Amino acid sequence: MGKKITFWKRHRDNIQKVSEWVEPQIDNEVDPALKHYMAAIGKAIRGVKFLRRGDESYWVYMDNNPYVMGWIGRSLNYLATTTSQEPLYVVVSRCVENWKYGDYSWQHYCKMSTNMDTAVKNARKYLRTMTPHDMAYVHDDDITRAIQTSTNKQRDELGSAYKKVFAVDPWNYLSARDKTDYKDRTVIKAIRYLYTNKEEHPHFTEDVDFVKDCENFFAQEKNYAELLKKQNKVWYIRVYEDALKKQSFEITFIGMAKGGKLPSSDGSPVANMGLSPKHQFTDKDLPEEFMGKISVLTMLEKGGYVDEVGYKLDTTMFYVITQADYHISSNTTR
Repeated sequence: MGKKITFWKRHRDNIQKVSEWVEPQIDNEVDPALKHYMAAIGKAIRGVKFLRRGDESYWVYMDNNPYVMGWIGRSLNYLATTTSQEPLYVVVSRCVENWKYGDYSWQHYCKMSTNMDTAVKNARKYLRTMTPHDMAYVHDDDITRAIQTSTNKQRDELGSAYKKVFAVDPWNYLSARDKTDYKDRTVIKAIRYLYTNKEEHPHFTEDVDFVKDCENFFAQEKNYAELLKKQNKVWYIRVYEDALKKQSFEITFIGMAKGGKLPSSDGSPVANMGLSPKHQFTDKDLPEEFMGKISVLTMLEKGGYVDEVGYKLDTTMFYVITQADYHISSNTTR
């Protein structure tokens, strides 16, 4: 599959979790032809299961994967601008690129045919379980946003501390502070010198509140400077039971969070490749740091984030942050 994850993950159907779907209450009987279509797909793709999606469609999934493979259906109403003359069998999957339609429409991810045998062949070709690599990048915007929000919070605190000391808007200071070649301006050098040598300058300590504001500013600046120097590694981890019912862990390297920022998948060459990392661990050989941080994240609510620890997607999927490099590469093949 050559299509960039950053494109297909924008469509909700492509990233639907099986556990989060609530089957609609539908009184209509299932079309016998649709039943026959489902049965044929069940024979063609071993292990697939179906979940009611709507009047004329079903999600397709497998038990060993948290995301749907796509959906199938039979209807007269699948064309964008008109009604077809006879029912169309459809296969909808993130793996399809139908350029008769723009990639903003669901039909872009759809193969249609009036012939059921052709539709079954399409199902075999395009309905695939999501790879560990795909799953890692489906929600990377969440961890990117969480890291950026935390960085912005520290940046805002530094700006507030700067404003208390110098009584001016901190925008220019913060813009300069974010650059790698930042150097103290003359006025900051002067205040830093007086604060550091305040015993030699008694008049400086006469305003106790001002001294405290200086202390807070320099502490905040130190913390922010250390944050910008950090190069944390971000990993996607999925916890699941293998075929032998033993707890297993799939790990995919997402990227480096440098300067308090994690590049989005739009700019990541790894995210745009159809690679499937095969880095699997058991609870016996999983690095201790990963196990400890997963334990912390399991106690959070869904969407919870802790600096230097990670982000909780749900009860089985996490983004973990480490400073150590465990040499787990994403450079593998399908």
